[in-house]
Amino acid sequence: FGIGGDPSVIWHCDLGDQVYELSVADFSVIRSAPSPGGGPSGIGGDPSVIWHCDREVDLVYELSVADFSVIRSAPSPDIYPSGIGGDPSVIWHCDYLADQVYELATG
Repeated sequence: FGIGGDPSVIWHCDLGDQVYELSVADFSVIRSAPSPGGGPSGIGGDPSVIWHCDREVDLVYELSVADFSVIRSAPSPDIYPSGIGGDPSVIWHCDYLADQVYELATG
């Protein structure tokens, strides 16, 4: 359902309610964990940050790059979050039903 990253890391999520780190060489799974909300719909970031959103609970998250645990969460600006990405200095986000693109505060 979502994929993001940069040339050195790939973050991915799917309808199997999982978040993954994939190999940049061959897209094989390096590691995975359950999505915190049960309905992963977007993921992005870089080697130092993971931004994630979940359509089941209408939340956006910062996940730990070490173990995918939740560092913090906040309500999505609208219902049904569907995409998220960025880096430590910016978060880009969209909601499926709102027809909007948002820049969210990182701090």
